[in-house]
Amino acid sequence: MQTSFSLTEQRADVAAARPDAPLVSGFRLTLPHGVLPVGSYHVYLAVESGGKTYVCDSGRYIDANH
Repeated sequence: MQTSFSLTEQRADVAAARPDAPLVSGFRLTLPHGVLPVGSYHVYLAVESGGKTYVCDSGRYIDANH
């Protein structure tokens, strides 16, 4: 599954660690109930810039257990 999102969350920890990062550099994403089958999902972030796609694997997982 893929979805789009916008940066909307203030991340003072990111701004403190990286002075070049904007304060609003986080996001919150809520999926409708039942959209994912029960299971554990590895989360990857991807961004397109200048005709290239960059993928970040932060090692995070989400559990859908409904």
